[in-house]
Amino acid sequence: MRRCTMVAVFFWVILLNAKLPGAEDATKSPLVLRLPEMEQVQVRKDLIFKEAGGEKLGMDIYYPPALEPGEQLPAVVFILGFPNSVQFGKLKEWRIYTDWARLAAASGFAGVLYETTSPEADIGDLLDHLRRNAAALRIDENRFALWSCSGNVLTALTVLMGERQAFIKCAAFYYGLMLAPDQKFLDSLIDLNKQVKFSMAGLDKIKNWHRDLPLFIARAGKDTEVVNQGLDHFAASCLANNVPLTLVNYAEGRHGFDMVDDTDQSREIIRNTIEFFRFHLRFFNGQNTRRGA
Repeated sequence: MRRCTMVAVFFWVILLNAKLPGAEDATKSPLVLRLPEMEQVQVRKDLIFKEAGGEKLGMDIYYPPALEPGEQLPAVVFILGFPNSVQFGKLKEWRIYTDWARLAAASGFAGVLYETTSPEADIGDLLDHLRRNAAALRIDENRFALWSCSGNVLTALTVLMGERQAFIKCAAFYYGLMLAPDQKFLDSLIDLNKQVKFSMAGLDKIKNWHRDLPLFIARAGKDTEVVNQGLDHFAASCLANNVPLTLVNYAEGRHGFDMVDDTDQSREIIRNTIEFFRFHLRFFNGQNTRRGA
């Protein structure tokens, strides 16, 4: 229990109070990789994707600086497992997330951020909305990638490890809280959740390995034991089940390295993630319509 308490403190420091170079707090901390094209992308903000019980949830879609007539873009959806709250605000407004969405758009994709009050239910509704309205939103309904990090990853796994959804071509996870189908280390996650309050809804959906779903996992070597024990077990289980896996271990990396470790290695991992998306979203049918940065 003491280990989970220490991890909870660590999470809150990173998520809420981190004093980072060039930023007042974590909500304003930028991605450590910058491209000039990131400032030129087009953004459609606060598009409503869900209405229920008088509540409206919005999404923001980031597009490349120039779209060709009739072009439908593969989408990179940034999965959120923390609901809107007084403590967090809306994660879609955090600088690290808007920078990631801008990077996706600058690289030729549509980057999607969204609001959530019920993470496990809302991501399903978001994906349904994006696909139903793909033509109007300039998105290719059959080419999606997912990106998630930290405590958000459990919500992403509920999407990926239930019934196979063929439109999802790949997924990337950074320093994630992860749970394999055998549910090992679930008790540690339950203890941590009492203090950090990430979504644990739908964990019973984490039950199927898909050998046609490529995964990219970035591990922070200096992360906490509670985080890395679950990540390591998940990665080992991927290999035992012959799941296509790209595993990067940043030995000196900390939790949140893409915003707290301003190093060449952090930037290289981010670039490799974009190339991973490019390969699985652009080349799987021999397509190479936009190279990006």
